[in-house]
Amino acid sequence: MINIILIAFSLLMMSQVALSCALGPRTSPEYDALIKVSEKNSKGIYTITVPMNLTSYPPLLMLQYTRSDKKYENIISSRDIPFEVTQETAVAHVLIKKRGRTKAYIRVFWPAKGGMCSIYGTSEYIRF
Repeated sequence: MINIILIAFSLLMMSQVALSCALGPRTSPEYDALIKVSEKNSKGIYTITVPMNLTSYPPLLMLQYTRSDKKYENIISSRDIPFEVTQETAVAHVLIKKRGRTKAYIRVFWPAKGGMCSIYGTSEYIRF
């Protein structure tokens, strides 16, 4: 009887974890704060650093431009940013230019196996 209760409890707990991840990628100000964008140097190159170890796969860094006050709406340009790994940090050096009235920001996707429980983070708008 106790074995049946333990099995039932274990299945219930596993289903709760699966449900919390199945509702979509995780995103929060906590993950946004992990994205560090340094001031640009004299050539307009910014340094971006993000942790590597949030999931079992390397992150994907993207430079995105929008015309909206909401970062995920009206994206007019998006490109991947190559990076190098130093210890447990992804470091990228990227030229970011002002494009008319658009706003630029960095978006990071930390993928998880099968896409479940993946993590998104978004930087503040880049100051030119």
